[in-house]
Amino acid sequence: MCKKIVVTLTAVTALLLGACQSTGIKSNPVYQPVATTDDFAELEGKKLLFTDGQYLVIESDGTIDGFFGGKRLEGTWEVTDGYWCRTLTAGPDYAMKNPVDCQQFEKAGNSLKMTRDKGRGKSFNYTISQ
Repeated sequence: MCKKIVVTLTAVTALLLGACQSTGIKSNPVYQPVATTDDFAELEGKKLLFTDGQYLVIESDGTIDGFFGGKRLEGTWEVTDGYWCRTLTAGPDYAMKNPVDCQQFEKAGNSLKMTRDKGRGKSFNYTISQ
């Protein structure tokens, strides 16, 4: 009797997983750290899309280009102790209040989660554009 229950539960689980996949229901993405120079090289030159036409481009020469809050965003970046550290030289007023920030990056597929203040601050989600 126990074997039949196990087989039935296994079959039900398989059916439910199949139903979730066919209806487009997705599980939460598993984010992986982006913490080394090689990890960041995969993001270089790609447009990181935020919302409402706002974006950021991390260039291979250590510069930042983008558009936020109706203003051009510019600055420099480097990897320090596993964090993406940026120094802004131009941008919207709210960003220029804290022009230096080291952020934790995590990637899942084409999604990128950036968390300010070395992973202790506010998080923002971006879409990595090819």
